[in-house]
Amino acid sequence: MQSTIEQDIQLKENIFHENRQLFNLVTGFWRSMAIQMAAKFDIARYLANGKQSSQWISHQVGLHDETLFRVMRALAVSGVFIDEGNGEFSNSSLSSLLLDTNTRNIVLLESNPLQFKVWLKSEDYLMKGYSTTSGQEYWNELVSNPDYETLFANAMHGLTRPSFVKRSDFSAFETVCDVGGSQGWFMEEILKNNSNIKVGINFDLPSVIELKQKQRPNNDARAKDVSGSFFESVPEADCYTMKRIMHDWNQNDASKILQTISKAIKPNGKVYIYDFIVDKSNKMYDVSVWYDLHMLNVGGGKERTEQEWKELASLSGFIIDEFKFGELIILSKK
Repeated sequence: MQSTIEQDIQLKENIFHENRQLFNLVTGFWRSMAIQMAAKFDIARYLANGKQSSQWISHQVGLHDETLFRVMRALAVSGVFIDEGNGEFSNSSLSSLLLDTNTRNIVLLESNPLQFKVWLKSEDYLMKGYSTTSGQEYWNELVSNPDYETLFANAMHGLTRPSFVKRSDFSAFETVCDVGGSQGWFMEEILKNNSNIKVGINFDLPSVIELKQKQRPNNDARAKDVSGSFFESVPEADCYTMKRIMHDWNQNDASKILQTISKAIKPNGKVYIYDFIVDKSNKMYDVSVWYDLHMLNVGGGKERTEQEWKELASLSGFIIDEFKFGELIILSKK
């Protein structure tokens, strides 16, 4: 009969040797932070022309030789970089993705400590279905931290997919308002692809619009920046777009946003919501269910199924016209 010590040893061997998948899941934040370091110091860029030693890279960037080697060696085990031996590394298919500025910005945002911090409320949600801290906590911290606000804005640009615009019909609209449009990248893409639009409004919080006008002044005469709160009022328009906005909010707050739009929307207007539609047949199903948990922890938000989108629309005075390509929900007023 095995002793307690022998049983403990056997359990550890099972976890760390036989069940490597569980070990990798439990220690996932180690990998996330290591990838963040690689992205922050743009290590992949130094391998763009072929393999280099970690020592050479550390001298170029100003990092500690041995520590950078250990970080790159560990990441190579997970497929980020290729360990060529003798202290040399090259880019893998994964690390090559970090050569793209948009991808790198998304990685920097999602691996930021503030993203981890919100998960400390997980037990509140699991036990009670809500958190004792306000859902506004994350957003208050965002607007009070200029560096993080810039990082967030840059990452939102990374999530601006031109395919969203090209697969959406804006031909019937003269005025389009992108609600929560951040730095205006999405509206810029809409205007570039739709000459029929006379006015394109980028709408966001005052601090966001102020930052946008400093960093990215409009170069299209049709483009306008308007500041405000979508809980209070939005500019009048034929069409409202919201990209990765509604998943931030619970049912009550999401309904308030749609009700605000309902008061301003022109006759026969439409609302285009670009968010995940949770469905096992959707190729992004695995991403959507993890984002669902993350948005819950950010402030009680959620990703929604088709039925949940229909319920939200009905609650807010809208009907669903169509679900498209797994990430577009088109609404019109009842």
